[in-house]
Amino acid sequence: MRLPDDLDKALWEDVKKTEEGQQMRYVSSFERILMDQGFKKGLEQGIEQGIERGITRGEAKLIERLLQQRFGDLPAWARQRLSLASESELTAWADVVLTADSLESILGSSPH
Repeated sequence: MRLPDDLDKALWEDVKKTEEGQQMRYVSSFERILMDQGFKKGLEQGIEQGIERGITRGEAKLIERLLQQRFGDLPAWARQRLSLASESELTAWADVVLTADSLESILGSSPH
């Protein structure tokens, strides 16, 4: 059994398009090595940033605990300042947390 010529031609064109669509672009060894290196570098940077963020969060939590022990329950504005603080702010606050007279003298005044 044979297909009519126009259907046979259409079938082979569809098969050809399907095969072309499924073919993958050749990636050379050099390209593959560069892609692997880029992936590894990105992964290392992500891990490093995650570690740094974890350390910063830990510092903020410790300062929060020290402030609570020294001044009692912290208002929402103080908790927010701690959660948004940079590493340099946390370091500065850690240096004065045990000697400051008030929460405001450490973190600044509340944003009213």
